Amino acid sequence: MNERKVELDILKGIGIIFMIMGHIEYGDIFNKLIYGFHMVLFICVSGFLYKDYNGSVKSWLRKKGRSLLVPYLTFGALFLAISLTQGVLGMEPLEDFKSHFINFLWINTDGLAVAGAIWYLTAIFIIEFLFFSLNKKVKNRVIKVGVILVIFILGIILGNFGIRLPWAIDVSFVGLFFYSISVYLKKYERNLKNIKTYDISILLVLGVCCILFNDDVNLRMGNYGNPFLFVTGSLLTVFVIYRLALKISKYKNIFVNEISYIGKKSLVYLCLNEFVLFFLKRLIINTSSEFIELISRIVVLLITLLVLHIIDIILEKTPFRIMLGKVY
Repeated sequence: MNERKVELDILKGIGIIFMIMGHIEYGDIFNKLIYGFHMVLFICVSGFLYKDYNGSVKSWLRKKGRSLLVPYLTFGALFLAISLTQGVLGMEPLEDFKSHFINFLWINTDGLAVAGAIWYLTAIFIIEFLFFSLNKKVKNRVIKVGVILVIFILGIILGNFGIRLPWAIDVSFVGLFFYSISVYLKKYERNLKNIKTYDISILLVLGVCCILFNDDVNLRMGNYGNPFLFVTGSLLTVFVIYRLALKISKYKNIFVNEISYIGKKSLVYLCLNEFVLFFLKRLIINTSSEFIELISRIVVLLITLLVLHIIDIILEKTPFRIMLGKVY
Protein backbone atom coordinates (compact mmCIF):
# COMPACT_ATOMS: atom_id res chain seq x y z
CA MET A 1 0.00 0.00 0.00
CA ASN A 2 2.79 2.43 0.90
CA GLU A 3 4.69 1.64 -2.31
CA ARG A 4 1.58 2.29 -4.37
CA LYS A 5 1.01 5.60 -2.63
CA VAL A 6 4.57 6.71 -3.35
CA GLU A 7 4.36 5.85 -7.03
CA LEU A 8 1.07 7.71 -7.38
CA ASP A 9 2.56 10.75 -5.62
CA ILE A 10 5.45 10.62 -8.08
CA LEU A 11 3.05 10.19 -11.01
CA LYS A 12 1.07 13.24 -9.92
CA GLY A 13 4.30 15.16 -9.25
CA ILE A 14 5.48 14.47 -12.80
CA GLY A 15 2.10 15.64 -14.07
CA ILE A 16 2.35 18.88 -12.07
CA ILE A 17 5.83 19.58 -13.46
CA PHE A 18 4.58 18.97 -17.00
CA MET A 19 1.61 21.27 -16.35
CA ILE A 20 3.89 24.10 -15.18
CA MET A 21 6.17 23.53 -18.17
CA GLY A 22 3.11 23.86 -20.39
CA HIS A 23 2.34 27.22 -18.76
CA ILE A 24 5.95 28.35 -19.26
CA GLU A 25 5.84 27.09 -22.88
CA TYR A 26 8.68 25.10 -24.41
CA GLY A 27 7.51 25.11 -28.01
CA ASP A 28 4.39 24.15 -29.95
CA ILE A 29 5.15 20.43 -30.25
CA PHE A 30 5.98 20.10 -26.55
CA ASN A 31 2.80 21.97 -25.59
CA LYS A 32 0.72 19.77 -27.90
CA LEU A 33 2.11 16.66 -26.19
CA ILE A 34 1.60 18.01 -22.67
CA TYR A 35 -1.97 19.16 -23.25
CA GLY A 36 -2.73 15.82 -24.89
CA PHE A 37 -2.50 13.93 -21.60
CA HIS A 38 -1.65 15.93 -18.47
CA MET A 39 -5.20 16.66 -17.24
CA VAL A 40 -6.20 13.06 -17.96
CA LEU A 41 -3.23 12.03 -15.81
CA PHE A 42 -4.62 13.90 -12.78
CA ILE A 43 -8.06 12.37 -13.30
CA CYS A 44 -6.57 8.87 -13.57
CA VAL A 45 -4.60 9.31 -10.34
CA SER A 46 -7.81 10.29 -8.56
CA GLY A 47 -9.44 7.17 -9.97
CA PHE A 48 -6.61 4.98 -8.69
CA LEU A 49 -7.10 6.50 -5.25
CA TYR A 50 -10.85 5.86 -5.22
CA LYS A 51 -12.25 3.98 -2.23
CA ASP A 52 -15.82 2.80 -1.75
CA TYR A 53 -17.69 5.15 0.57
CA ASN A 54 -20.62 3.74 2.53
CA GLY A 55 -21.64 6.98 4.22
CA SER A 56 -24.52 9.24 3.27
CA VAL A 57 -24.53 11.64 0.34
CA LYS A 58 -24.54 14.52 2.82
CA SER A 59 -21.38 13.31 4.58
CA TRP A 60 -19.69 12.68 1.23
CA LEU A 61 -20.51 16.22 0.08
CA ARG A 62 -19.17 17.62 3.34
CA LYS A 63 -15.92 15.66 3.02
CA LYS A 64 -15.26 16.42 -0.64
CA GLY A 65 -16.54 19.97 -0.34
CA ARG A 66 -13.92 20.67 2.30
CA SER A 67 -11.04 19.20 0.29
CA LEU A 68 -12.01 20.52 -3.17
CA LEU A 69 -14.58 23.32 -3.03
CA VAL A 70 -13.10 25.20 -0.06
CA PRO A 71 -9.75 25.64 -1.89
CA TYR A 72 -11.65 26.67 -5.03
CA LEU A 73 -13.55 29.33 -3.12
CA THR A 74 -10.62 30.61 -1.04
CA PHE A 75 -8.05 30.79 -3.83
CA GLY A 76 -10.72 32.14 -6.18
CA ALA A 77 -11.57 34.88 -3.66
CA LEU A 78 -7.87 35.75 -3.37
CA PHE A 79 -7.48 36.08 -7.12
CA LEU A 80 -10.69 38.11 -7.39
CA ALA A 81 -9.38 40.47 -4.71
CA ILE A 82 -6.20 40.94 -6.75
CA SER A 83 -8.27 41.59 -9.88
CA LEU A 84 -10.44 44.14 -8.03
CA THR A 85 -7.35 45.91 -6.69
CA GLN A 86 -5.90 46.11 -10.20
CA GLY A 87 -9.20 47.57 -11.42
CA VAL A 88 -9.41 50.17 -8.65
CA LEU A 89 -5.80 51.23 -9.26
CA GLY A 90 -6.40 51.50 -12.98
CA MET A 91 -4.01 48.67 -13.84
CA GLU A 92 -6.79 46.93 -15.78
CA PRO A 93 -10.38 47.86 -16.72
CA LEU A 94 -12.85 47.41 -13.88
CA GLU A 95 -15.02 45.52 -16.36
CA ASP A 96 -12.42 42.73 -16.26
CA PHE A 97 -13.15 42.15 -12.58
CA LYS A 98 -16.87 41.85 -13.29
CA SER A 99 -16.12 39.30 -16.01
CA HIS A 100 -13.78 37.35 -13.71
CA PHE A 101 -16.40 37.32 -10.95
CA ILE A 102 -19.17 36.04 -13.22
CA ASN A 103 -16.92 33.34 -14.69
CA PHE A 104 -15.84 32.25 -11.21
CA LEU A 105 -19.48 31.64 -10.29
CA TRP A 106 -20.56 30.19 -13.62
CA ILE A 107 -18.45 29.18 -16.67
CA ASN A 108 -15.14 28.83 -14.84
CA THR A 109 -13.16 27.17 -17.63
CA ASP A 110 -12.23 30.52 -19.13
CA GLY A 111 -11.69 34.11 -18.05
CA LEU A 112 -10.81 33.54 -14.39
CA ALA A 113 -8.72 36.08 -12.52
CA VAL A 114 -4.94 35.51 -12.25
CA ALA A 115 -4.88 31.69 -12.25
CA GLY A 116 -7.34 29.73 -14.34
CA ALA A 117 -6.22 26.24 -13.29
CA ILE A 118 -8.56 26.17 -10.29
CA TRP A 119 -11.37 25.12 -12.65
CA TYR A 120 -10.03 21.58 -12.22
CA LEU A 121 -11.18 21.54 -8.58
CA THR A 122 -14.84 21.86 -9.53
CA ALA A 123 -14.37 19.43 -12.42
CA ILE A 124 -12.89 16.64 -10.27
CA PHE A 125 -15.52 17.30 -7.59
CA ILE A 126 -18.28 16.70 -10.13
CA ILE A 127 -16.48 13.67 -11.62
CA GLU A 128 -16.18 12.04 -8.21
CA PHE A 129 -19.78 12.90 -7.34
CA LEU A 130 -21.05 11.35 -10.57
CA PHE A 131 -19.05 8.16 -9.98
CA PHE A 132 -20.06 8.01 -6.31
CA SER A 133 -23.73 8.42 -7.25
CA LEU A 134 -23.57 5.77 -9.99
CA ASN A 135 -21.76 3.35 -7.72
CA LYS A 136 -24.34 3.89 -5.00
CA LYS A 137 -27.50 3.77 -7.13
CA VAL A 138 -26.66 1.47 -10.07
CA LYS A 139 -25.64 -2.06 -9.16
CA ASN A 140 -25.80 -3.64 -12.63
CA ARG A 141 -22.30 -3.34 -14.12
CA VAL A 142 -23.50 -3.37 -17.75
CA ILE A 143 -25.96 -0.54 -17.10
CA LYS A 144 -23.29 1.39 -15.20
CA VAL A 145 -20.82 1.10 -18.09
CA GLY A 146 -23.56 2.11 -20.52
CA VAL A 147 -24.41 5.22 -18.51
CA ILE A 148 -20.73 6.23 -18.30
CA LEU A 149 -20.33 5.83 -22.08
CA VAL A 150 -23.48 7.87 -22.78
CA ILE A 151 -22.25 10.64 -20.45
CA PHE A 152 -18.82 10.54 -22.16
CA ILE A 153 -20.36 10.83 -25.64
CA LEU A 154 -22.53 13.71 -24.42
CA GLY A 155 -19.40 15.48 -23.14
CA ILE A 156 -17.66 15.04 -26.50
CA ILE A 157 -20.73 16.36 -28.36
CA LEU A 158 -20.93 19.40 -26.07
CA GLY A 159 -17.25 20.09 -26.74
CA ASN A 160 -17.67 19.77 -30.52
CA PHE A 161 -20.53 22.28 -30.49
CA GLY A 162 -18.72 24.65 -28.12
CA ILE A 163 -21.44 24.33 -25.48
CA ARG A 164 -20.06 25.09 -22.01
CA LEU A 165 -21.74 24.19 -18.73
CA PRO A 166 -21.22 25.77 -15.28
CA TRP A 167 -18.25 24.70 -13.17
CA ALA A 168 -16.74 22.56 -15.95
CA ILE A 169 -19.61 20.05 -15.88
CA ASP A 170 -19.13 19.40 -19.61
CA VAL A 171 -15.47 18.51 -19.02
CA SER A 172 -16.52 16.33 -16.08
CA PHE A 173 -18.72 14.27 -18.41
CA VAL A 174 -15.59 13.37 -20.39
CA GLY A 175 -13.40 13.02 -17.30
CA LEU A 176 -15.79 10.50 -15.72
CA PHE A 177 -14.82 8.03 -18.45
CA PHE A 178 -11.10 8.19 -17.55
CA TYR A 179 -11.83 8.15 -13.83
CA SER A 180 -13.94 5.00 -14.22
CA ILE A 181 -11.28 3.24 -16.29
CA SER A 182 -8.69 3.96 -13.58
CA VAL A 183 -10.95 2.57 -10.86
CA TYR A 184 -11.44 -0.58 -12.94
CA LEU A 185 -7.74 -1.00 -13.82
CA LYS A 186 -6.82 -0.77 -10.14
CA LYS A 187 -7.93 -4.41 -9.85
CA TYR A 188 -5.27 -5.39 -12.40
CA GLU A 189 -2.46 -3.33 -10.94
CA ARG A 190 -0.12 -6.32 -10.66
CA ASN A 191 -0.61 -7.16 -14.35
CA LEU A 192 0.12 -3.55 -15.31
CA LYS A 193 3.38 -3.68 -13.39
CA ASN A 194 4.53 -6.84 -15.21
CA ILE A 195 4.32 -5.51 -18.77
CA LYS A 196 7.80 -5.71 -20.34
CA THR A 197 9.91 -2.64 -21.05
CA TYR A 198 9.95 -3.43 -24.78
CA ASP A 199 6.17 -3.36 -24.88
CA ILE A 200 6.15 -0.12 -22.87
CA SER A 201 8.35 1.51 -25.53
CA ILE A 202 5.88 0.52 -28.24
CA LEU A 203 2.99 1.91 -26.20
CA LEU A 204 4.87 5.20 -25.73
CA VAL A 205 5.43 5.58 -29.48
CA LEU A 206 1.77 4.79 -30.18
CA GLY A 207 0.60 7.22 -27.50
CA VAL A 208 2.79 10.07 -28.74
CA CYS A 209 1.75 9.45 -32.35
CA CYS A 210 -1.94 9.53 -31.41
CA ILE A 211 -1.47 12.87 -29.65
CA LEU A 212 0.58 14.42 -32.47
CA PHE A 213 -1.76 13.25 -35.24
CA ASN A 214 -4.80 14.50 -33.33
CA ASP A 215 -5.95 18.10 -33.30
CA ASP A 216 -4.81 20.25 -30.38
CA VAL A 217 -6.38 18.95 -27.16
CA ASN A 218 -7.38 21.22 -24.29
CA LEU A 219 -9.78 19.81 -21.71
CA ARG A 220 -10.31 23.22 -20.12
CA MET A 221 -11.63 24.58 -23.42
CA GLY A 222 -13.55 21.42 -24.32
CA ASN A 223 -11.29 20.65 -27.29
CA TYR A 224 -10.78 16.90 -27.76
CA GLY A 225 -10.16 16.48 -31.47
CA ASN A 226 -10.71 12.94 -32.70
CA PRO A 227 -12.20 11.02 -29.73
CA PHE A 228 -10.37 7.78 -30.58
CA LEU A 229 -6.97 9.47 -30.89
CA PHE A 230 -7.66 11.54 -27.77
CA VAL A 231 -8.58 8.57 -25.57
CA THR A 232 -5.89 6.24 -26.93
CA GLY A 233 -3.10 8.81 -26.88
CA SER A 234 -3.82 10.12 -23.39
CA LEU A 235 -4.33 6.71 -21.76
CA LEU A 236 -1.24 5.13 -23.32
CA THR A 237 0.95 8.10 -22.38
CA VAL A 238 -0.39 8.19 -18.82
CA PHE A 239 0.26 4.46 -18.48
CA VAL A 240 3.87 4.84 -19.67
CA ILE A 241 4.46 7.66 -17.18
CA TYR A 242 2.87 5.49 -14.48
CA ARG A 243 5.44 2.79 -15.22
CA LEU A 244 8.19 5.41 -15.10
CA ALA A 245 6.88 6.59 -11.71
CA LEU A 246 6.86 2.99 -10.51
CA LYS A 247 10.51 2.58 -11.46
CA ILE A 248 11.51 5.94 -9.97
CA SER A 249 9.77 5.10 -6.67
CA LYS A 250 12.39 2.41 -6.00
CA TYR A 251 15.08 5.07 -5.61
CA LYS A 252 15.54 7.36 -2.63
CA ASN A 253 17.27 10.67 -3.29
CA ILE A 254 16.54 14.38 -3.12
CA PHE A 255 15.10 14.52 -6.64
CA VAL A 256 12.71 11.60 -6.14
CA ASN A 257 11.69 12.97 -2.74
CA GLU A 258 10.94 16.39 -4.24
CA ILE A 259 8.83 14.95 -7.08
CA SER A 260 6.93 12.89 -4.52
CA TYR A 261 6.47 16.00 -2.36
CA ILE A 262 5.07 17.94 -5.32
CA GLY A 263 2.58 15.13 -5.90
CA LYS A 264 1.50 15.06 -2.26
CA LYS A 265 1.13 18.84 -2.13
CA SER A 266 -0.28 19.17 -5.64
CA LEU A 267 -3.12 21.48 -4.55
CA VAL A 268 -0.81 24.44 -3.88
CA TYR A 269 1.10 23.84 -7.12
CA LEU A 270 -2.14 23.59 -9.10
CA CYS A 271 -3.71 26.73 -7.65
CA LEU A 272 -0.70 29.03 -7.43
CA ASN A 273 1.69 28.12 -10.27
CA GLU A 274 0.20 30.67 -12.69
CA PHE A 275 0.24 33.35 -10.00
CA VAL A 276 3.96 32.75 -9.39
CA LEU A 277 4.68 32.56 -13.12
CA PHE A 278 2.96 35.93 -13.59
CA PHE A 279 6.06 37.44 -11.95
CA LEU A 280 8.77 34.94 -12.89
CA LYS A 281 8.03 34.79 -16.61
CA ARG A 282 9.73 38.17 -16.84
CA LEU A 283 13.01 36.31 -16.32
CA ILE A 284 12.65 34.46 -19.62
CA ILE A 285 15.25 35.76 -22.07
CA ASN A 286 13.79 36.16 -25.56
CA THR A 287 16.78 36.02 -27.84
CA SER A 288 17.88 34.66 -31.19
CA SER A 289 19.82 32.00 -29.28
CA GLU A 290 17.39 29.11 -28.72
CA PHE A 291 19.81 27.53 -26.25
CA ILE A 292 19.96 30.61 -23.99
CA GLU A 293 16.17 30.99 -24.12
CA LEU A 294 15.74 27.31 -23.23
CA ILE A 295 18.10 27.66 -20.27
CA SER A 296 16.19 30.71 -19.03
CA ARG A 297 12.91 28.77 -19.20
CA ILE A 298 14.46 25.89 -17.26
CA VAL A 299 15.68 28.36 -14.62
CA VAL A 300 12.15 29.83 -14.38
CA LEU A 301 10.76 26.30 -13.91
CA LEU A 302 13.20 25.50 -11.09
CA ILE A 303 12.63 28.83 -9.31
CA THR A 304 8.85 28.37 -9.64
CA LEU A 305 9.03 24.91 -8.05
CA LEU A 306 11.18 26.30 -5.23
CA VAL A 307 8.84 29.24 -4.57
CA LEU A 308 5.77 26.97 -4.56
CA HIS A 309 7.51 24.60 -2.13
CA ILE A 310 8.18 27.51 0.23
CA ILE A 311 4.60 28.79 -0.10
CA ASP A 312 3.26 25.32 0.73
CA ILE A 313 5.37 25.14 3.89
CA ILE A 314 4.12 28.59 4.96
CA LEU A 315 0.48 27.70 4.32
CA GLU A 316 0.75 24.39 6.17
CA LYS A 317 2.21 26.01 9.30
CA THR A 318 -0.14 28.99 9.56
CA PRO A 319 -3.90 29.61 9.87
CA PHE A 320 -3.85 30.10 6.09
CA ARG A 321 -3.94 26.31 5.77
CA ILE A 322 -7.71 26.76 5.86
CA MET A 323 -7.30 27.76 2.20
CA LEU A 324 -6.34 24.13 1.57
CA GLY A 325 -9.49 22.90 3.26
CA LYS A 326 -7.64 22.05 6.46
CA VAL A 327 -8.51 23.09 10.01
CA TYR A 328 -5.68 24.91 11.78
